[in-house]
Amino acid sequence: MTTSLHVAFLRGVGGSKPAAGDALKACLGAAGYDRVRAVMATGNVIFGLGRKRKPPEEGALSAVIADHFGYPLPAILRTGDAVAAMVAGDPFAGVDQNHHTRFVALLAADAPAVSAYPDPPRAAGYRLIDRRERDLLFVIDRDVVRTPDLMAKLERAFDKRLTTRNWSTMEKVAAALDEVRGAVGRKPA
Repeated sequence: MTTSLHVAFLRGVGGSKPAAGDALKACLGAAGYDRVRAVMATGNVIFGLGRKRKPPEEGALSAVIADHFGYPLPAILRTGDAVAAMVAGDPFAGVDQNHHTRFVALLAADAPAVSAYPDPPRAAGYRLIDRRERDLLFVIDRDVVRTPDLMAKLERAFDKRLTTRNWSTMEKVAAALDEVRGAVGRKPA
């Protein structure tokens, strides 16, 4: 089990708000977390509890990150187990990736319930394929709708208390979780 591993998906990384992997590692390491690993340059970071005794809260972790970087990068948290299970469940099996984008909306703990987002009409150009406790999984027809258009609708529905990721990013995070878990059991050479 990986309950001691967590993943922070940061909202708003990029452009004028960078969060380089080394800086994220330093930030979370200084806050007492261990096994810190950034995944890609889009604000995805895996970490263990280190010397902490209880799992982090989104608001507290967001404050630590804002203090370090000097600007807000709200953290949406999931356990490593939850991310691994989501990816292992292969909810997008059979989706034609040549014409469709696989997309996940990760809601903050204080966001409105997933039911706040209505089922899209058939001609919307995207399908909601699954509603989970705090996640919405979509397939977007790239010939009909642009991903930023759907993101804008989601931001309105959830008062911007969410972040979004392409499914391939989630797969990379799950693979990195496996690597971090494997590194714990190996002895240094």
